[in-house]
Amino acid sequence: HEAVLAHPQYAATDSIDETTHPHLGRMRRVLHPARFGGRRSEPGRPCPAHGEHTREILDELGLDDARIERLLETGVVA
Repeated sequence: HEAVLAHPQYAATDSIDETTHPHLGRMRRVLHPARFGGRRSEPGRPCPAHGEHTREILDELGLDDARIERLLETGVVA
């Protein structure tokens, strides 16, 4: 693992980035290799935790608060 990240190609292309994930803490990631106009696209936001956006999704689907609460309480959704 460390030997792979220490490869000279990663240093030459500035491909390894360090960030802080909101749930997992400090982590390294490999950046997108392609550059356009000398710039590489920024990494997207971190993946959500299990159930992190459940309420927002159900709300967008048109479920009212009472129905969402019942689904959460009965374990149908998390």
